[in-house]
Amino acid sequence: MTNAHIDDLIEEYALGLLEADEVTRADDHLAHCARCRVKVDSASNAAAVLALMVDPASPAAETGQRLLARAASSKRRLMPGALLAAPRFNPWPLIAIANLALTVVVAVWALSLQAQLRRLEADNANVVQRLAREEKRIALVSSPEVEVIKLAGTENSPESGGQAYLDRTTNTAWITVYHLPEVGEGETYQAWLIGPEGPVSAGTFKPTVDGRGEIWVTATTDLAEYKAVGVSREPEGGSRKPTKVVVVGGS
Repeated sequence: MTNAHIDDLIEEYALGLLEADEVTRADDHLAHCARCRVKVDSASNAAAVLALMVDPASPAAETGQRLLARAASSKRRLMPGALLAAPRFNPWPLIAIANLALTVVVAVWALSLQAQLRRLEADNANVVQRLAREEKRIALVSSPEVEVIKLAGTENSPESGGQAYLDRTTNTAWITVYHLPEVGEGETYQAWLIGPEGPVSAGTFKPTVDGRGEIWVTATTDLAEYKAVGVSREPEGGSRKPTKVVVVGGS
């Protein structure tokens, strides 16, 4: 095999006029050179067109004898490599693109599943918390030791009301109120346990959109010391003393 092109042999190769050794050389080269195969095909096509354009004529005796002699002395070999191979279809780029698309789809699907799983876990956690609160409420309200204090609205919010459930054996209280006015920005509601030395903060809370609110209280001192419960409207973060009481009640 040689890397040099066979431009000098192409026309005679196309016409079948090469000697045996020249045919062998050309075939060996064409088996590995697409460029020269294209030129051979072009020359063959041109020869075919020219043959159709001219009137048939009897070949000269000398030409006929020369062709017969070459045919007798050598047999042209048609090698598979001498033909211009059609481009082969390569499926790998399409397979790579399909794999990439599938990877993207699977990744998006996995992310979607993870997001759904997180939402389900959050929903499940909320349900568990609500159930725990309900069980806690039921246990407190149904306890024979619980004391119920009715809370009534004041002149600041006469339509408000609520109840306070105090379990003095566990120092636990649940204060629930309703019809609370909506608080403005920078405001909150604050619960109070009222004893002989005055009100003690029991924490702050925000009402729901329908004006309901609740707070659980675990007293650090004996709950039996407190005889009344109240709720006031205060600045965000609460106050040291109630400033605008909306509901209050006690014995």
